[in-house]
Amino acid sequence: MTKVDERVPVQLDATRVEYGAASPSPAELPEPVLARFQAVSYLGDGGETQGVWLVTDRSSGQHRVVKVYKESVRPNDELLQLLRVPPDGALSPHLVGLYEWGVHTNAWGATRCWEVQEFAAHGSLLQLAQTEGPKLPEALVRTVLMQVTEALTYLHTQIRTGRGTGLAHRDIKPDNILVRRREPLRLVLGDFGLVTAVRATRISNGTGGSPLYQAPETFHRMSEGLQQDWWSLGIMLVELLTGRNPNYGAGAGNDPRALYEHLTSYDVDLSRVTDPRWHLLCRGLLTREPTLRWGAAEVREWLAGQSPTVHATKGRIVRPFLVAGTPCATPAQLAATMSAHWSSATAHVRDPGWLAGLRQWLEQEHPDTRLPQSLLAAAVTTEAQADLRIAQIIAVIDPKLPPVFRGHPADAAGLARLAQAAQRHDQAAVAVIGAIGRDLLAALAQHRCTGRHPGCTGPLGCRVLAEAARELPDARSALAQRTAALLVHVGSLPELAPAQAVLFRALVDPDFRAKLAKALRRGPSTVPWWAALAAESKNALTAGGRIAAAVLASLLVDLASAQAARLQGTPAPGGAAPWQVQRPAGWNVVVAGLRAAVADLVNIAMMVALLYLTTFTVHLGYRLVDTDFDWGRTTALAGQFGAVQAVVLPPIALVMALLLIRPADPRAVTGRLRLLILLVAAGIVTAIHFHREEWLRFPVVIAPQNFAWLADFHAFLGSGTIPVIGAVYLPVIVVLLVQLGSRGRRTPSGGRYRVMTAVRTLTALAVVTLFVLGAVGWAPVTQFAENPLLLWE
Repeated sequence: MTKVDERVPVQLDATRVEYGAASPSPAELPEPVLARFQAVSYLGDGGETQGVWLVTDRSSGQHRVVKVYKESVRPNDELLQLLRVPPDGALSPHLVGLYEWGVHTNAWGATRCWEVQEFAAHGSLLQLAQTEGPKLPEALVRTVLMQVTEALTYLHTQIRTGRGTGLAHRDIKPDNILVRRREPLRLVLGDFGLVTAVRATRISNGTGGSPLYQAPETFHRMSEGLQQDWWSLGIMLVELLTGRNPNYGAGAGNDPRALYEHLTSYDVDLSRVTDPRWHLLCRGLLTREPTLRWGAAEVREWLAGQSPTVHATKGRIVRPFLVAGTPCATPAQLAATMSAHWSSATAHVRDPGWLAGLRQWLEQEHPDTRLPQSLLAAAVTTEAQADLRIAQIIAVIDPKLPPVFRGHPADAAGLARLAQAAQRHDQAAVAVIGAIGRDLLAALAQHRCTGRHPGCTGPLGCRVLAEAARELPDARSALAQRTAALLVHVGSLPELAPAQAVLFRALVDPDFRAKLAKALRRGPSTVPWWAALAAESKNALTAGGRIAAAVLASLLVDLASAQAARLQGTPAPGGAAPWQVQRPAGWNVVVAGLRAAVADLVNIAMMVALLYLTTFTVHLGYRLVDTDFDWGRTTALAGQFGAVQAVVLPPIALVMALLLIRPADPRAVTGRLRLLILLVAAGIVTAIHFHREEWLRFPVVIAPQNFAWLADFHAFLGSGTIPVIGAVYLPVIVVLLVQLGSRGRRTPSGGRYRVMTAVRTLTALAVVTLFVLGAVGWAPVTQFAENPLLLWE
């Protein structure tokens, strides 16, 4: 408190009138303020403010109050705008008027915020109580109650911010209730420093408010709960009725911590409030549990003569512990908050003070929850240590909580999904998987299993994750060793970046591990190095070694299959390792070439058959759902579409055939061509549906009579019933799809030949170009038959 200058009436907190200190130089005021206002007197400082001044508007001559904030404080512009006096000058009946504000940087580079407020010449409710009191008449207290209740209701329900509706004042007390008019009495809420100040450039551990009026739930956290204002109102009413704040002397003196300990264990002493009605009101407002405390609705009922229920708080209120800005009343809430705010928790466990506070909180508030001292004794320094410490604390406090790691579900299924994402080169997932070691996985395994794995019954944790934690180090080591050995013997390997992700997935997903083992049974066992890997996947001494071998064998199956097609079958000359691949020579070259040609021809035949059958079946299915379809025209329709296929599909089949001749990646090519067939069928049906058959005009038309057998065959089938057609075509299509997928995996790679690649590319471009030219009406280059559009008649 500053010294008092009895000559000058001033406001110590910018809105209440008292006698103030000797004034510093007005030159300290921001230049924009000095330009418009004449300084009258210095009112004081403290809290958020560097100084408060009484000033006069140079243009109107009216008194105003200027508040200059400390450099570290930045008021919230959004809230200031909501509290601002409107252009018409009409003051709020509930809130002190705020006229303007700004930010100014002086010549020395110091930036400070300022605001201009209404001057309440009649002072504050505190001064009124000192003048009329110390006890105020009950009628006057009732008037105060009604007006403050209306003001709080307005603040709590009518102020809309980006966070929603409702704003807590957070510092209700007699010296912040301003007297705008004495006769009749008109009170308004003032000093919104705690409401509007946003500490954007400052880290503050303060909770705000005045301890003697502060609600118990706000002592250890920056609370924005609306119920705190009703507690403060209750304390203020007791003070006005009795002439004494009931919290004076509570606990050990007026120390805030002692006061908090007292309020969390005992109710406020209301023995001096002798009137039963007022006693009931104060009990309702001073309920220690915020959710049971009276608010505006109950106060209005009381004012109307009713007696709302007062809910007594049983036992001691637990002091909350702050995690990531969230108050936690129980260990379970603490574990859940740490799990949900992993990055903030990482900063916490690196702070020795936070760990010491956690240990003290658990000992005082939850002595039944025991954490190993090793988890609380010393702070960690690295990110990996922080991750492990968080996972271990959560696992000990609440093993029933679903495990989480860095915001990702970390049960067996969640980790398997992360590994799948890492296989697809998701860098975030790769980083998360790489950060999980044996100890961290063991901590995650302590949580109750959610995957219904065999043996994971009861609260004993997840058996799958526990086994994965034991096998992880050996599996990663075995993977690295076997990869290095293969590089020595094979010479070069394809890109194996997903290997770690596949390994991790195999460890945490038993079903995936079983699929790997099953897939290896169909692998190229004639390649010695691959056969050795497959054997190790069954016979290695450790489980980690077996899993590593299975992962490598699965990733290298394509390479081994390509080598199997060229393998001579005898050891390489010059003492080469028996699993080094030798290119076939002499007669073997001819045999290998013939086998490859036969494989390509079979693939081409199957793909062309699939093309024709699929387009016919899709077209027939479309006709069946057409409401105008004449079921008696099945035979004619089938024959007609066979002729259409003869015109439209040969160029497409030609492109597909070229792509299937010695492809560099048979599996990928067969997969893409199967998708292309479905797109072609859909395109034909779309053209028919929209009557735009010219989209399918191809300038070079091969004589349909060469394909008359196809139309006849379709017509033969079409003469039967629809179920007969489905019974013939659909199973064949399914078999062809499955067989082509299987053959794509078994067909040896033909390598990448520039000439063949160029032929394929040019042919595909020529076919697409001719289709486009035909669609726009370009004249045919050569025409061996009637216009294809006639076939649609």
